[in-house]
Amino acid sequence: MENYPFSENSINSSIAFRSLVNATSYPGRYFQINKLNKPSLLSNAAATILITLCDNESNVYLSKEYNTEEVRNWLIFNTGAIVSNKKNADFVIGTWESLLPLNEFKIGAPEYPERSATLIVEETKYKKVKCSIDGPGIKNKLHIDLPNPELFIENNNLYPLGLDFYFTNDLEILSIPRSTKINIINTEY
Repeated sequence: MENYPFSENSINSSIAFRSLVNATSYPGRYFQINKLNKPSLLSNAAATILITLCDNESNVYLSKEYNTEEVRNWLIFNTGAIVSNKKNADFVIGTWESLLPLNEFKIGAPEYPERSATLIVEETKYKKVKCSIDGPGIKNKLHIDLPNPELFIENNNLYPLGLDFYFTNDLEILSIPRSTKINIINTEY
């Protein structure tokens, strides 16, 4: 077996990049990701985000459950990224609970709002609250389930500063950029 993450490098890396562009351009919708060679702990979607967006200038925070030798070695070998602390992270990976509180991650600066963290949330087993979302890339309001929607509302109030989010579930990815407006419909279920 080859050590390359993508089975057909140029084709699959292009597909991966396109899936991420689509997820970011059309928030609140699920997009499919292809399988790749990755540590068993990471979902295909999370691994795809890391390998597509990270490079040797990226600081990546791995929450406790993902900070293993296998994940660190894979990340460094395939991207050259630096394993970092929360405060300096450009990319963050973990379960929702392990990433709280969100105020420990950088939100950018008025001169450089793009210097904020992107959080990759690896799971779907969080307390769900039905929300409607609106904003760039959303033609009609969408209904989705989010954990702690008040945190997303606070994040949107910081715009153009703030955090960007990817929710991953094996072969699916959903993006909630900082520009997305959140309205709570129902309490958790």
